[in-house]
Amino acid sequence: MKRAAICFFAFVFFVAAALAQVPNVGGGGVPNSSGGGGAPNVSNATGILPVANGGVPQGAWTAGAPSPTCGTATFTATSRSQQIAPKSTLVQYDVLVTAIGTCTSLTTTLTLALPNTAQSTASAATYDFIGAANVLCWIAAGGTTMNCRTASATGAPALVTNSHFDLSAVYENQ
Repeated sequence: MKRAAICFFAFVFFVAAALAQVPNVGGGGVPNSSGGGGAPNVSNATGILPVANGGVPQGAWTAGAPSPTCGTATFTATSRSQQIAPKSTLVQYDVLVTAIGTCTSLTTTLTLALPNTAQSTASAATYDFIGAANVLCWIAAGGTTMNCRTASATGAPALVTNSHFDLSAVYENQ
């Protein structure tokens, strides 16, 4: 009996010590300012991690100028929207080529302006249904533009007049 009582009290002590290490959390998994251990405080739980703690902004996306360039091509009805967090940026582009100009070579790069400077490299891809082309893009560390090239299934450059594509990317910002 003495051995069972010692084991029981050792177990209770172990559980109490373990519970003392568990932070009391508020909404979104953020430690509660009151600290302490015990069960999570779910009275104010929203399920959204605050931006300051690494969450993604939940407000409206802001508009920006995509400023597309590619040789002498003409672009209209283009847009860029973005969400900027402390360490990451989410961007969306809508690009319409209204005149192809000299943007017809595999080595011609289509550039799109970023809302800030990239800290590290990133990539994105989409498909242009009008030109039947893959649009492959990259962002260089320290860059302020997203660079894109296109190619059809045959390997030929494929941006054409009326090419239209949407593109989204996420990258680490400075």
